[in-house]
Amino acid sequence: MTETASPPATEPAGQPPPSLLTHIALPVRSLDDTLAFYEKFTTLVKISERHDDE
Repeated sequence: MTETASPPATEPAGQPPPSLLTHIALPVRSLDDTLAFYEKFTTLVKISERHDDE
């Protein structure tokens, strides 16, 4: 008997695959615009925010 691999699981249509990222820190010009982009086009969501003293 020949073994065959199961096809890879697929995400529902239109859904991005789950992210392997646990955190991200990037310098950006507009925090609000950047957050909106990542929340719209990835599975990332903001869970906390830190402000550094300059």
